[in-house]
Amino acid sequence: MERRKFLKNSALVGFGGYMAPSLLLSSCKKESDLPEIAFEGRVIIIGAGAAGIYAGSLLKSRDIDFQILEASGLVGGRLGRLNGFADFPLDTGANLLRGQKSVLAELAKSADATLHMAQPSPIYWFEDSLRQTLPNDPYVFNQPGLPDISYKAHAAALGLDERFDAIVDYIAARQGSSASRLSAFWAYQESESWSAGNLNFIPAQGLYDLMGNHLLPGVLPHISTNTVVKTIDYSHSNIIITDTIGRTYSAEKVIITVPISVLRDADIEFFPELPTAKTEAFSRIGMDGCIKVFMKFSAPFYTDFVVGGKVCNSYFNEQVGKSGQDNILSGVVVGEQAEALEALGSEEAISAKLLEELDQMYNGRASQRFIEARVINWTKHPFIRGGFSYSGIGIGNARQILAAPIDNKLFFAGEASSINGHHQTLHGAMESGFREVLGMLNSAR
Repeated sequence: MERRKFLKNSALVGFGGYMAPSLLLSSCKKESDLPEIAFEGRVIIIGAGAAGIYAGSLLKSRDIDFQILEASGLVGGRLGRLNGFADFPLDTGANLLRGQKSVLAELAKSADATLHMAQPSPIYWFEDSLRQTLPNDPYVFNQPGLPDISYKAHAAALGLDERFDAIVDYIAARQGSSASRLSAFWAYQESESWSAGNLNFIPAQGLYDLMGNHLLPGVLPHISTNTVVKTIDYSHSNIIITDTIGRTYSAEKVIITVPISVLRDADIEFFPELPTAKTEAFSRIGMDGCIKVFMKFSAPFYTDFVVGGKVCNSYFNEQVGKSGQDNILSGVVVGEQAEALEALGSEEAISAKLLEELDQMYNGRASQRFIEARVINWTKHPFIRGGFSYSGIGIGNARQILAAPIDNKLFFAGEASSINGHHQTLHGAMESGFREVLGMLNSAR
């Protein structure tokens, strides 16, 4: 079945071949799909990540008065760029355009972006050796009828013993968490809604620059950075927002795009209090820590993509698909692996731990050729505190409850609120921004 193929190949693997933007299929959820509805009020967007920036660009296209309040000093949310480390663009956050039928694919098409298509060619670190194949198929999470138990428990029930633990953890990590936390049932149920297509791409210019160069310029004058929202009072016709230094902002509508971790931890206080079902939904949507490590080497010694590490579930050659000469390998960890690295206490200790594992895989050549490393610890980002949302055991309809507006005044966007299987993706965040702008306009009819 189509979705089975996507689940197996959706991770960031080796890349090869140029994909002309004209071959991307058109998507909806863009400016021309919004109704022509007069809206005279003011809109506040909280959060300048992908959802907030895209929502702002849509409002601007309709000449609607809006302001974006961003807690940090930078825009982009879980998008970012590492400057000065390599002679080609490095995305510190999202780096993969997943699916050819999405609003992000449409943006890449309109920007005439150079894209490289994913080719499924992972090498597995299994039983202390690098292998092209495994003795059993570990992709056992893509059929109907799965129980609401963890990936790890489901894999064990189907006979995948502890030798496969790191491989199963890698599969779970691509969906946001460790195999012991991700629900086999709910991850599959949500995957059935996926409609973005099965092709995956990496932009040569990087996702951060693709978004920044083509969406941000028109929105940037409307963004107030270093503005940490403390309270939202929606008890009257005008909504009053107060930040942590006492400044107030007034609007008729508010679109909230902060990460689920911020909502879950009640960083923002609402008056009146949000319905109990809403706040309980926040706690049922998972979001774990996330660490991304870039390592520079004097010469390559590694395969383009290897999965199954016990310290870091996957390593990727960042030079693939890019125009540059630097030899950069990246590793990304979430969940329990991120927590284990976080406990080491320093960036030097974290990179040393990954080097130790790479030395095991490649007979000591990692340390011999190592130059320097950069650690991007999203867990420590004060206004993000993790990677992206995941579906744990018992999540149920929490995403739908999160996405529901309150009194046609408060609208909730962000990747965690995606109800069509596109959570954890950049285009899912953008689609949620479109959904809430559309809902806001329709509520003004």
